[in-house]
Amino acid sequence: MDSNNNNGFLRIWKNKVLRNMIRQHNLLGQKIKITPAYAIKNLNHFKTISCDLLNIILYIDNDNVDDYETLKKKGFIHKGLHIDIAKKHILTNDLIYKTVKRVKFSSKFNSDLPAGFFPNTVERIYFNDMYLCPIKKGVLPAGLLEVRFGDSYNSSLNGILPSKLETLILGQYYRLPLTMPQSLTHLEIGLRFGGRIEPMPPKLRVLKSRSMDGECLSMLGKSTNIHAGNVGFNLQVLDLESARVLCDDYRWLPRGLVKLKLPKGFNSVIHPDEFPDSLVSLSLGQVFNTRIEPGCLPNALQTLKLGHYYGHSLKGVLPMTLTKLHLSLSFDHGNTLWKYKHLKILGIYSINQFPLGHVIPKTIQKLVLDGPIDVAKGQIPANVQVLKIIKPNSIQDGAIPPSVRVLELLAQPMETSAVTIPKGIRKLTFAPMFLRAQDIPDTVQHLTILSKCDYELGSIPVSVKTLILHHNPNNSEYGLISPNVKRLIMVKEGLYSSNFIDPLSLPKDISFDAHFGYYQARLSFPEFKTIKKDGVLMTNKLK
Repeated sequence: MDSNNNNGFLRIWKNKVLRNMIRQHNLLGQKIKITPAYAIKNLNHFKTISCDLLNIILYIDNDNVDDYETLKKKGFIHKGLHIDIAKKHILTNDLIYKTVKRVKFSSKFNSDLPAGFFPNTVERIYFNDMYLCPIKKGVLPAGLLEVRFGDSYNSSLNGILPSKLETLILGQYYRLPLTMPQSLTHLEIGLRFGGRIEPMPPKLRVLKSRSMDGECLSMLGKSTNIHAGNVGFNLQVLDLESARVLCDDYRWLPRGLVKLKLPKGFNSVIHPDEFPDSLVSLSLGQVFNTRIEPGCLPNALQTLKLGHYYGHSLKGVLPMTLTKLHLSLSFDHGNTLWKYKHLKILGIYSINQFPLGHVIPKTIQKLVLDGPIDVAKGQIPANVQVLKIIKPNSIQDGAIPPSVRVLELLAQPMETSAVTIPKGIRKLTFAPMFLRAQDIPDTVQHLTILSKCDYELGSIPVSVKTLILHHNPNNSEYGLISPNVKRLIMVKEGLYSSNFIDPLSLPKDISFDAHFGYYQARLSFPEFKTIKKDGVLMTNKLK
């Protein structure tokens, strides 16, 4: 078919079979969130698509449980279930359909679950942060692979967790002793977790700790003969970034570790051979400012994040294998960076007002500038394709090179006339004070507006397909939105905002998501605040 001729496409689109194939292709891999009532009304549509290939999530509450029962009798295939049922409804063992693999509970759910509530097909369960009810034996299915508990949960889990569990995420306040399933490969423990992780699951690959108790990590130490035994031998990722425990020496680390994040408060001397030679990614503490001597960092290191305050010389310190680096801004660092030919991603942080200068290597493709930095024309290399600038002191007009395809300007509301946004940008995030026609190039397809501003007619280019608004426009006329926009996301408006959205004012066939607030906006939509898109309903992000 000639790509310049729409007639061929129209002939294909008129063919019902081909049209359904196109729709199916567009929906594969997407989360399709619907209510039981809508699914019942549109069963014929879903029959034209192989539902077992789709990621369909059904939302059920006290008002639509009966509709859900009707769907189950019709054999409606869905893999996800979001439960928002209040205590007044009695939960039964046959509530969840046999095809469901993932179950998520809403923020208000806090009911006792009977033994056998989950069918054995359920592989992943996510509890909300307010869930407090103790879980009894026999509640969690034998085939469960992943479970996440909310921050408030603090009832014993001993003898509760299935033997095949692979991922366990505990909330901030879980503090009881726990025998871990030996099948665990991923474990996250919270702030209040105390005592030793004993025995350490032999297959554990990922461990993330926010604990204030260093005893829980003692099983990883050399005293356990880690090099000769199983304990911690398979651990590859250790994330201590949010942990409240500091060690003076980390030579106890497993020797096969690949990725390590040290606590934010880490500021100790790094000794030679302290870190495993296998380490590929290392994040030092946010306040780290202790001189690193040459030869102390592993030679295979590819990703390194230094502290915001590190101001010592880097000469001879950094491995030549680095491809990703985050560091503070200084002229000395700039004189060093040009030697690293493999660097692709660079993050620069500055606490004080500082000129950027010509410190960025020409090999950089993704650049993050964070802090009161002065950015002048010609200082950002022409190879940069992804650019993120956070709270700069100034950006000279023309400083953003035409090579950039993804641009984020995270600053206070700005005059769009102050910075020229080059043609070629595909994804743009910024905070304008007033948005005029021609301010945004017609190459932008994904647009995020962070500020509450006024819009001029035609200021949203027809090229924009996804529009994210963090606030209602001051002039809330949704006719300003181009009819080409296929997805509108409203993010931050207050819970009881007087502004609400009239679905009839939105472009036809748009997909609408409401996050966080927009309570009244949600209520304005029938059948759980949704709007039609290609015969399928897309709902707001459920909490």
